Amino acid sequence: MKNIWKIALCLNWAHACPFNAQAHPGHPSNDIEILISPQPKFPQLALWLGLAGHCEVDFSLYQYGRILQIEAVRCTSRLFCRSAFDALTESRMRVVDVAGTATPGDRRNIVFPLDYVFDAAEPAPDTPFFACGSTPTA
Repeated sequence: MKNIWKIALCLNWAHACPFNAQAHPGHPSNDIEILISPQPKFPQLALWLGLAGHCEVDFSLYQYGRILQIEAVRCTSRLFCRSAFDALTESRMRVVDVAGTATPGDRRNIVFPLDYVFDAAEPAPDTPFFACGSTPTA
């Protein structure tokens, strides 16, 4: 039972970590600076069942990060959908313009991965994803 309290939520990003990935080669995309990193909460039922999982949240940022639009949430279990959705909506990110971008202040088609594991060294389970929907209810 002691190990339950030692759960590590592995985030693939650090605080204030700039991120730049081009959606299309040759077309610059704006950078993202994470001001408040997503802090997902391990769902109580998943904890009780000993279930690890992984989620990916697709979203876009507009007006230099003032508007966050979540487009899709995919998880390996429905138990993680609400936690992943809430973690992203409570985070804060800023768009940093890159010279030559077609959309100043905006960054579209971002995928943020979240792992729910009991040990930071443990890999996320290799199971298929399913769509949670635009407003998860799990």
